[in-house]
Amino acid sequence: MEIRSNSRLGVEGRKEAIVDAASTLVRETGLTDWTLDDVAQRAEVSRGLVYRYFPGKDALLIALIERLSLQLRGLTADAADRESSGEDKMRASLGAYFDYAAANPALYRAMFHGAVSGSPEVAAQRDNNLGIQRDRIVAGLTEAGVHGALLSSGVRDWLDFMVSCTLSWLVRGAPRSQTPMALLLRTLGIVIEECST
Repeated sequence: MEIRSNSRLGVEGRKEAIVDAASTLVRETGLTDWTLDDVAQRAEVSRGLVYRYFPGKDALLIALIERLSLQLRGLTADAADRESSGEDKMRASLGAYFDYAAANPALYRAMFHGAVSGSPEVAAQRDNNLGIQRDRIVAGLTEAGVHGALLSSGVRDWLDFMVSCTLSWLVRGAPRSQTPMALLLRTLGIVIEECST
């Protein structure tokens, strides 16, 4: 079967079409049950073009995780920006976070559980995403007058806990009303108290 090459799209447009196809396949079949050939067929591009831009599944997974991370960070930042107090900002941000995870469970698992694939590059992308989230939270705390030598590492550890709680919540199939948001807000408060000077 001959597959058209989407030649009217520019390089970035073709890459985006390939990442879109991978996103759809992850959503439909999970993190591992697809191949680059499946992606080529779904994106309606040649197999060679997929391999030209993404030499392996991990490279495509990294591009997908980067896109998803940007989306999630944008949603949580927008939610926080609509609030005025620090606690309301955090609550709104966590609400947007759980809404995203609930609406996109397979993609969320790809972002944060994909690191178990054994690929150091995928794990590095996950760590980079969490580092950016940590920096945003610490900047907000610093702006509010909270300082501490251990604050950055404490918030990073809390983010790992948040991801673990979210993955567990998704696995259980619990309803949105049963997110561990209250627990996460309390534990973040403890982290801030213990790590600030």
